[in-house]
Amino acid sequence: MVRFLCGAGIRQFLDIGSGLPASPNVHEVAQACAPDARVVYVDNDPMAFLHAEAPIATDSITSAVRGGLRGHERVLRGAAELLDFGKPVALLFLGTCTTSRTMTTLPPRSPATFRRSRLEVNS
Repeated sequence: MVRFLCGAGIRQFLDIGSGLPASPNVHEVAQACAPDARVVYVDNDPMAFLHAEAPIATDSITSAVRGGLRGHERVLRGAAELLDFGKPVALLFLGTCTTSRTMTTLPPRSPATFRRSRLEVNS
């Protein structure tokens, strides 16, 4: 998915519910295709957040924000420190809706909420 998006010209990625790092990570795949690709990892689990922060501590085009679907304003404010919301951003929800419990407790239209809120961040 990330390679495809890079091939389509996307250079910014917002990975919501990134979870514990796996190899290769989104930033590794994206930056192998496009060295200028920017990636923001988002997770509300403290361990996942710490593990996301560690390998990117010295990387100026990859960051992590602690949060999730329910705190979209905070997530987008944090992501706006690295991402330019005036340009295309791929929203990745790959690890977010993996359990029925998660799916039944999400706010209605969660991905759409991120899109609408993104417009407000730019205002």
